Amino acid sequence: VNGACRYTDRDNFHNIHQSFPNRNIRKILQTKDGRILFDYMHHLGVYDETGDSIRIVVSEFDPQHTYNQHTFIDPDNKMWTVNPLYLRRININTFQVEDSVPLPTRPMTAYMQDNGDIWMAGGHNLTRYSTSSRKFTAVPEAAANHPKLQGSAITVIHPYGDHSLLLATERNGLFLFDFWANTMLHQSDSGFPFEAPDFNVSCIFTDSHDNVWFGSVDQGYAVRYHYKTRFNTDNYLNSMFEGKSVISLDKDTRGNLWIVTLADGMFVYNTESRKARKIEVPPVTSYYNPYAVADISRVMVDSNNDVWLAYAKGNIILHCTYDGNGLNVVKSYKLFMPLTMAEDKSGTVWVGTQSYLVYAKRKGDAEFKTVNIFPASPAFVPSILAMPD
Repeated sequence: VNGACRYTDRDNFHNIHQSFPNRNIRKILQTKDGRILFDYMHHLGVYDETGDSIRIVVSEFDPQHTYNQHTFIDPDNKMWTVNPLYLRRININTFQVEDSVPLPTRPMTAYMQDNGDIWMAGGHNLTRYSTSSRKFTAVPEAAANHPKLQGSAITVIHPYGDHSLLLATERNGLFLFDFWANTMLHQSDSGFPFEAPDFNVSCIFTDSHDNVWFGSVDQGYAVRYHYKTRFNTDNYLNSMFEGKSVISLDKDTRGNLWIVTLADGMFVYNTESRKARKIEVPPVTSYYNPYAVADISRVMVDSNNDVWLAYAKGNIILHCTYDGNGLNVVKSYKLFMPLTMAEDKSGTVWVGTQSYLVYAKRKGDAEFKTVNIFPASPAFVPSILAMPD
């Protein structure tokens, strides 16, 4: 929501000027001749190097207002956009639409191969369009007729290696299509290259070391490393939290890992004994519903090994001590919807909220004070990181 930034030789980020209010950039693209384009969903921007700014070149970039558009640059330096209604070819110099192809399959996700083929998936349909021949081409039989893939709603299409595609589905897990071998493998099939995450995959990312990262809506992420080392070798911990949504973690200096789950409460895991147990937490009534209990939104352990609990829906933070058996409340602080906490090296506790408000309690102070960092706006501060310097 803050527009585009450029990393500089001073080891910082420079915010690129723009004169229009929309700062929600969905994708950054580079043309074959080196120009930088910005997909704002409803607008298309281009970077003006002379003025170090972004200017809008297309004001109705998603003319049907589908809020679901995918943008690509093909090998011939043509821009293509895919939304549930149309596949469009755009001239990269004039930014005029050169062709518009209706899409009866209503694709919700799309991916362009290096050769310019666009794979699109919507509902239970998988289609392929060749940007070089300007026509739809048949989906390989292995992909079109796989018994488990048929009837599956594909949500993500992502490259895997040099000659494969990963397909994530709503209910049937992952599939891997190999172009060279013309084979489609389900995650349960022999030969599938890794153990699939135990959640519905919402996004996939491959880093510079070819490690594949899988994101979920409410169960965090999983990594499948290229060198095939397991991400987590603690089988006890895996078993203990299997199927639980972990939303907050912190560790103390006594070897304890504090773990907050979305629906199963809070646990403390001792890294020496390798045992975890559930911790009873002080009950807090929801500020917005007096008949409901507010859940913990964040846990933080300070430099004294005191435990701080934030209850966003309770509009409260509890400062607690831990005696090895349970938590004892030292003091409570009424703050608006606390989302995150951090302690800096001077002992100041910082709190970010579900608004523009930021609070701080310096060491020795009795109460939190508001710190004016952001202007009053419909924003929120979901994370604060204390840097060592």
